Amino acid sequence: MAADASLREIATAMGWSYAHAAQMLEIYAALLPEKTDDLAAKIERYMNEAVKRGVK
Repeated sequence: MAADASLREIATAMGWSYAHAAQMLEIYAALLPEKTDDLAAKIERYMNEAVKRGVK
C-alpha cells in the first residue's frame, strides 16, 4: 500500500481485528492490484498464520 502501514497499524487505526483488517485489505488488493505491490502475499501469510493459531 502507498502508506506502507503494517496490518497492526491499519487494524488499530480502523478499530478492526487483525483478521477483519486482512479481509478488507484482500478486497482492496483485488480491486486495485496495481496499488498493492506485495500486499496480497502479506495477507496470505498472515491468514495462514492466523489459521494455525485458531484466530478468527
